[in-house]
Amino acid sequence: MTSTKSQLNYFNYTETKLGDQNTLPLVADIKTYDDGLTILVHIVRNKSTSTADCSKVQGMSLEQQLRIRVILRNGTVKEIDPDLKLDPINYCLFNNTNTKYEIKKHNNIIVYLKDKNNNTSILRIMVNPISIYPLQKPLILVTYVNETNSSDYSDPTS
Repeated sequence: MTSTKSQLNYFNYTETKLGDQNTLPLVADIKTYDDGLTILVHIVRNKSTSTADCSKVQGMSLEQQLRIRVILRNGTVKEIDPDLKLDPINYCLFNNTNTKYEIKKHNNIIVYLKDKNNNTSILRIMVNPISIYPLQKPLILVTYVNETNSSDYSDPTS
């Protein structure tokens, strides 16, 4: 019989640029670079009030700030907060069952629901219009939705 030793590493990090502290940051996506050691994280925060853009598509409103974090093996975190001037619709999580506004992307956020018997089921699958991809270090690809007609969200293109 062979035994292996498992080493648990814990990572704590405090966001430095949160502004309004009422809403906690949430991890929307995590990817790793080819080295397997460097981690790319997309951080979002819920917006306390629904925006008009998100209401039109029955989506959940997010804070209109793109937050990307690069976590290095030594625990150093590089905060990247680019001001890309993205269309506001990019800061809405879409309910992907609403086919009128469907975005065909593979970065689903699954919202789970626990019933009174502690059974877990999927409440809904939300789609984030913004996706991040690690390229060759230190490059990052950001994809997003580009509005061609802000008064009609039925045909968003990305």
